[in-house]
Amino acid sequence: MYNQIKFGELYLEPSRNGLSRSSDKNGIGVKVVNMGELFWYPRMQNLEMRRVETSDKENKIFGLEDGDLIFARRSLVAEGAGKCNIIIEVEHPTVFESSIIRVRLNKRIANPLFYYYYFTSQVGFGAIQTLVNEVAASGIRSSDLTKLKVIYPEIKIQNRISDFVNNYDELIEVNNQRIKLLEETARELYKEWFVRMRFPGNQGVKKVKGVPEGWDIEPIGKVIDYYIGGGWGNDEKDKQFSVSGYVIRGTDIPKVRAGTPNQEVYRFHKASNMKSRQLIEGDIVFETAGGSEGQPEVV
Repeated sequence: MYNQIKFGELYLEPSRNGLSRSSDKNGIGVKVVNMGELFWYPRMQNLEMRRVETSDKENKIFGLEDGDLIFARRSLVAEGAGKCNIIIEVEHPTVFESSIIRVRLNKRIANPLFYYYYFTSQVGFGAIQTLVNEVAASGIRSSDLTKLKVIYPEIKIQNRISDFVNNYDELIEVNNQRIKLLEETARELYKEWFVRMRFPGNQGVKKVKGVPEGWDIEPIGKVIDYYIGGGWGNDEKDKQFSVSGYVIRGTDIPKVRAGTPNQEVYRFHKASNMKSRQLIEGDIVFETAGGSEGQPEVV
């Protein structure tokens, strides 16, 4: 069994909450990591993201470096508070917003990848959840995170474990990039055949109003049924909510696209809601509001 130590004893410098900046300052300047990136990307390196204007002093105080750990300081749902991510590589100046806590570890005694994997494990995330305070929104405090007891193997063991797991993560990333290229190829092929109408053999097909003869153009509502989600209920059974099932939320759509749908949130539904909202193979889901608004995914 490994020794335990207060997490704060592994810090290179005190943890810090992020930069608060009003929306009218957005658009130019340095990159800023917000909650969307923290939740959507397992490990962060050189992503496109929104920008904010900052001073040199703010860049120094709130800047991110390779190996920094970032934690969700607050979330609308309890399971989101304390979520951990890691900055793998920073190519351009990047800061982080006020809903995030930055932890910079002393790399002589603590491997950031090891503690990233620890806090994304069932054991480490369970420890984080003991800190969550539920008021208007669930949250954790930097001061509590500092005092949290974590496992502490010697640095050689940390390095060995993190290298082993990281090799699999890098392989997954390569495969995800291949999948992305295949998806882009499929979308371009669809456009070529069904938007530009340059499908195989199209030269000999008569066109009527821009589409092959015999095809019809109809309002989309004529060929689909749609329902707005929500109304799933409670985490515990009660008189209203008694049918159990997993829930895909808007923030889960990127995970669904990556082949790793959320399986942690288990809700109880009203039976009346389940009839119209239960997903079947081939259904398409869209987020109607939020960071990934409009991005579809086939179930």
